[in-house]
Amino acid sequence: MSISKIVSIISYILLGVCAILGIFFYTNVITENPFIIWAYILLGLAASIALIFSIINIFQSKENAKNSLIYLLIVGVLLFISYLLASSSIPHFFGSDAFNITAGVSRFVGTGLYMMYICGILAFLSVIYSEVSSAFR
Repeated sequence: MSISKIVSIISYILLGVCAILGIFFYTNVITENPFIIWAYILLGLAASIALIFSIINIFQSKENAKNSLIYLLIVGVLLFISYLLASSSIPHFFGSDAFNITAGVSRFVGTGLYMMYICGILAFLSVIYSEVSSAFR
């Protein structure tokens, strides 16, 4: 049996489970908790498959491995820059005492925000570059 046939069968099984959960939910047989659990299962399955195939792709050739290491290095540098830009000062706002925010948590949240800003700007600039370069071809 080919791999595409196996993937097709698994996809139909997952679709069937989703349909059954939907029918049970709309007929008030179950609550939303099984949906949340099923979403976690699907998220874990998708993340695992993405990681497995990425690792397999890395080891298929030296060129793939070199490119992957370069991209990981770039992401690491961007994370380091984001970490340096982030502040460890604890924000004070209404209800902030309930969150138990520490200086480390504040710094990691700031790192995530700066990383998102940098990646968003880079994505925007890459779209602009792609459009401008294709216009002059």
